[in-house]
Amino acid sequence: MASMTTVKAPSSTANLGPGFDVFGLAVDAFFDEITLTKKKSGVSIVTKDSIPTNPDNNTAGLVVKNMLKKLKIKDGVEIKIKKGVPAGFGMGSSAASAAAAVIAFNQM
Repeated sequence: MASMTTVKAPSSTANLGPGFDVFGLAVDAFFDEITLTKKKSGVSIVTKDSIPTNPDNNTAGLVVKNMLKKLKIKDGVEIKIKKGVPAGFGMGSSAASAAAAVIAFNQM
């Protein structure tokens, strides 16, 4: 397991005209940046943004907690989140954090 990795995930939209949730695309305008750092135990979130820092209330935290449990990994992870995708505008802010966390975890 690598000790640290950083990943960016783009904003996205799934509401393209009459396609509703059938059509979707990544928008190369805003990115969330996630840095995962290995630690002895537990999952913690560090951020300067106004988002939940309790891993049970954060999509990146939930992803990492569930992957650690499913893969029976005893190490912990610190998640550093830099939000670039604005929340509440339908641009996939929560999904960007979750997707970046999955890719970063896989790289570790």
